Amino acid sequence: MRDALIKFLSEQKGLEAEEVPLDASDSAAVMTEAKDKKCDYVVDMMVTEVHSESGYTGGLSGVNLQTFFVTVDYKLSKVGDGAEQASGSLKASDRGSAQSAVILTTKKTAEKVTDAMKIGAK
Repeated sequence: MRDALIKFLSEQKGLEAEEVPLDASDSAAVMTEAKDKKCDYVVDMMVTEVHSESGYTGGLSGVNLQTFFVTVDYKLSKVGDGAEQASGSLKASDRGSAQSAVILTTKKTAEKVTDAMKIGAK
């Protein structure tokens, strides 16, 4: 998910930023590492729900299709003071896999985060 977020952030138009992967896992360590690497913002993402449902297509073939549903929570924080700049919960579904649905929410997260950073930079 981290690599996909970095990729999608790097593709955002009008965002003058360098994407820096962080290795720390707890909040305090993340902020310390972000300060050490001179980051302005930190994006935190967590998959909060994954489930699937099966359904049959109509017609004579009656193919069973599984749809995966994913919910991802995100938070954008300013590194300087730890203030929350933006947060939300995004949902996506995919008939291929749960991973594909996570990728869709990751792309949506990159878009939301970019918009928030542009507003914060004004």
